[in-house]
Amino acid sequence: MPDNKVETINFFDKLVEELPERGIFSQTLMKNEHSSVVLMQLAAGEELSEHTSKFACMIQVLEGSGKLQANGSDVKLTKGQLVSMKADLPHSVTADHDLVFVLYLFKTPHK
Repeated sequence: MPDNKVETINFFDKLVEELPERGIFSQTLMKNEHSSVVLMQLAAGEELSEHTSKFACMIQVLEGSGKLQANGSDVKLTKGQLVSMKADLPHSVTADHDLVFVLYLFKTPHK
């Protein structure tokens, strides 16, 4: 029988109060067999170098601005934006200003 437990979290309760001049912070907020939710904070000028994920994912920008480079394209990241990516897509993220986003990873294969 499936577990009907409900989990809640407030992203803003988990933020680092003041980012230092340099740094990348990540915190896994929820994780189960189907998905993971990770809160990411990048200080201005920081970069997540090019990488891939074996899972499809979405990025939801909560604060700040930056750039996502994927598949030869630059996508401007701004507050309120939601970006979806397929699994195995090489991509990188750069923070223009302190950037806060939520990363949703979907572990169920898409057919």
